[in-house]
Amino acid sequence: MNRIFVLILTIIFAFVLYSCDLFSDDDSDDDTTLTIINESSYTLTNILWNGFSLTDFGNYLGSGMRSPQKNISAGSGYIHFWVANTETGNIEHTALLRTQQVLTVEAGEKIDFSILNNTIVVDNEDNTIIGTLNELAKVTTLTIRNDSSHIITDVRWNNIYFPGSPNNSDIWPGQKSLVKLVSPGSAVVRLVVKNNLNEFLWSQQEMVVVEKMQNEFVISNNTIFMDADDDDNTLNYWATK
Repeated sequence: MNRIFVLILTIIFAFVLYSCDLFSDDDSDDDTTLTIINESSYTLTNILWNGFSLTDFGNYLGSGMRSPQKNISAGSGYIHFWVANTETGNIEHTALLRTQQVLTVEAGEKIDFSILNNTIVVDNEDNTIIGTLNELAKVTTLTIRNDSSHIITDVRWNNIYFPGSPNNSDIWPGQKSLVKLVSPGSAVVRLVVKNNLNEFLWSQQEMVVVEKMQNEFVISNNTIFMDADDDDNTLNYWATK
């Protein structure tokens, strides 16, 4: 009889333990969060992880922005997102990608995950295509690289402005401009040389921008420019002046 009583108590005790574990708040989702930091040059949208939307529907996460801190459940999964081209005035989803890395979030963790230009991503439509975000973004970009011995400023291509940094229009020797999303086409490069004359020049040749490529135009001491202040538009090897 005593053995039966002990057995019954054991079963009841085990059931109580199981019930406590089942309804425990130790793994509360309120304490588990995920935030995306967009450190890439691109605009991202429709960011998902494990079924959780990390950006409000229709919202875009621009370069340098953080997504809202989202409460999630612990688990593992890829981060899926669209790359969006909003620079030309037409919102265009150019690529659907996911991270190659599986992100695991434990209960109670508060994770900040950064997406960079060199983050390794996979094409969602063909998972054999793997590369950096820069390589797979499928957007058209242009960068101006100053390999000359002059400081140049107010650099423009097709009326698009290319500063050396967010707060300074100067591009110093050996420096690149900010990466800009552009539409494919051709146009001359216009710039001002920072010297005693502050000469306003434009390139003799048009720079051709190829669609869905990371284009770069290099300005060297041998690049031929036209002098905008010369009525005859004579050619100038401007860097030798």
